[in-house]
Amino acid sequence: MEALHPLRYAVAATLARSVVEAAAITFVLVGTERGVSGEQLGVLVACTAAPQVLTAPWLGARLDASRRPSATLATMAVVIGAGVALIGAGLGQAPILAVYAVAVVWSIAEPGIMGGLSGIASRSARPGGRLEAWDAVSYGGAAIVGQALVAIVTLVSTAAAVIVVLVVLAVLAALAITRLPLRPPVPATDAVQVDVSADRGPAVRAALRLMAADRELRSITVLTTISMSAFGGLALAAVGFARHTGRPAESASVLVLSLAIGALVGSLGVTRLASPPAPLRAATVAVAVVGVSFALSAIGPWWLAVAAFFVAGVADGPLLVSTFTMRTARTPDDLRASVYTTAASLKIAGTALGAVVVGLVADDDGGRAGMVVLAGGQALALVALAVTQLVGRRAAKMKE
Repeated sequence: MEALHPLRYAVAATLARSVVEAAAITFVLVGTERGVSGEQLGVLVACTAAPQVLTAPWLGARLDASRRPSATLATMAVVIGAGVALIGAGLGQAPILAVYAVAVVWSIAEPGIMGGLSGIASRSARPGGRLEAWDAVSYGGAAIVGQALVAIVTLVSTAAAVIVVLVVLAVLAALAITRLPLRPPVPATDAVQVDVSADRGPAVRAALRLMAADRELRSITVLTTISMSAFGGLALAAVGFARHTGRPAESASVLVLSLAIGALVGSLGVTRLASPPAPLRAATVAVAVVGVSFALSAIGPWWLAVAAFFVAGVADGPLLVSTFTMRTARTPDDLRASVYTTAASLKIAGTALGAVVVGLVADDDGGRAGMVVLAGGQALALVALAVTQLVGRRAAKMKE
């Protein structure tokens, strides 16, 4: 089978992930137009995300075992497109419980596109092909494309028209994924430094055991999970800060877009490096830069916040690349999707907690308190990393 071309993969992944990135805000806009209550819309968004804590690891195991991963992932893209269509048609028209049920099905498919696709692609590319960097580019590009589509289409038409655009995009993504040369699973190699052969039962259990036993995987999982948890409150913090500076709530999209553009720039920058830095070291520096940037946002005027969000995005791009590089290097092929999706489920749980924390403090000192939480989350991630490494070193010495 031919090796997966990074740029070709990035195009297909960006198409699929753009649908996911645009879906939540589209559902809220459509529901608002049709008189659906904010409480019901909040439950709807939760239904698209919360079940992933349980379903993501399960889906990863299924993807790892799939003999036709391209077809399986294309099906996930079709399910996401169908979910967009059904939710868009049902909001304000059908019983809300039926809409919630569709949203739960959506939540089963989404990790396949946002995490599983990365895991399967990483075992299909040629070594040194910089797939991880281009994968990060697809995430940043999808965030920009998704938000831009919503803004442009709603400007010239209605929110319901966005539904049609996203369905078409999902179909195109499915077609593009079917043409990707994604390899079926192969036995683990001796390159993996942690022995997981004693536990070849459920892939989810094996993935968790590997992530806990491998010092490098454990460290980067702790670092990125806590770092990304703070991002769960990003939208609330941005809206609060916009209002604090006397701007309408919609101005918060400027901050989010600035972050997304920065992430794309950072990811593209990594693709140009002749020799990428050590993943854990690069991730640690990136989290520190993100934390400082959010701290500057909390104390500065609006223009400084926009610039700081851009810098945070530039750092977040390499952080994603480093995470993918580490997982690829230290995970066997037949556990790759399980590790990716299990790690994603941990982050989903963390972001839900982050949203709750920011929501509790967002009213204090306008939006600055939310920005402080974003910065504090990065500081906590660095402390947790240091503790994890210290405990790991002591445990290793005791075994000696």
